[in-house]
Amino acid sequence: MVDLPWNLGIIKWLAAHRIEWLTNIFLVFTFLGDEMGYILIVISIYWLYSKRLSVRLVMAVITTTLINHSLKLLIRNPRPFVKEGTYKDNWAISQSNMEDTAHSFSTPSGHAQGSSTFWWYLHLKVKSRLTFVLLPIMILMIGISRPYLGVHYVEDVILGWIVGFIIVIFLYRYDELVATWWNRQSKMIRYVIAIAIPMIVLLAVGFISGFSSDGTQYITLAGIFTGVVLGYQLEGDQIDFDPSLSAYSTLLQKLGIAIGRLLIGIIIVGLMLVGLDQLFTAIAADDTLVGYVLRWLRYGLVGFGGTYIAPLVFRAIKLTPQSEA
Repeated sequence: MVDLPWNLGIIKWLAAHRIEWLTNIFLVFTFLGDEMGYILIVISIYWLYSKRLSVRLVMAVITTTLINHSLKLLIRNPRPFVKEGTYKDNWAISQSNMEDTAHSFSTPSGHAQGSSTFWWYLHLKVKSRLTFVLLPIMILMIGISRPYLGVHYVEDVILGWIVGFIIVIFLYRYDELVATWWNRQSKMIRYVIAIAIPMIVLLAVGFISGFSSDGTQYITLAGIFTGVVLGYQLEGDQIDFDPSLSAYSTLLQKLGIAIGRLLIGIIIVGLMLVGLDQLFTAIAADDTLVGYVLRWLRYGLVGFGGTYIAPLVFRAIKLTPQSEA
């Protein structure tokens, strides 16, 4: 465990000068930079705008999260106030997340790194006025929320931003090469990759970490990779859902279809995410071989639900253009 000379004084000052309404705003931004926030944003893009872009964003998030978690385990710097045992008095996050957060490491900030990767990569792929405006707002607010809430040093955030920007440079430079290689592979090879590589990761991480909580983040990413790749492939072959709303002539129609897809889709993904968590937790603890497999399966089904099952339901209940029905 490394004791980095990060500045705790800034965090203490922020903790002593919090304002309730500002704290609530930063809690929203910290949610948008968390796992569930990205799931909601990415599946919304998949259901309403572009399946291809959504899948690329998923891979960008998986890449940056994998690198971030590996750096944290390598550096092993504890979060602010953890060594002193005063984090419960100084953090402004929910009690339900406090213990899990306290047992994770601080450097670099995953929220800062993830937001800089996600929003910069999104802007580079879309290059719209909306993403141009959202880019600095989301990166700054998500990053600043972490020291404000007391769970990261300012240095963690700055380092996270830097690492995230470096990752985007490589993603933007090489993503087309990777996509070209992937498209050349047969369907069978794609299915094998989607299942075999995550299972190798699951077993390797499990035995190296002793199936501890240090490895669960890798298993989550492996599950999402499996579910999204399989769901995207099968959806394209069997459904070929068009997420664009351009087929609808009026603004009211577009709004109604968009709201309908989001409500139905979020219910499907939410039930899988929460329901499977309750079911699998009752079967085995996370820090076991069975627990690792169930975590991979859970997030695989969540990814599959968003990319395949939700579009299937959209078509069944007429939330797609009539030409697709």
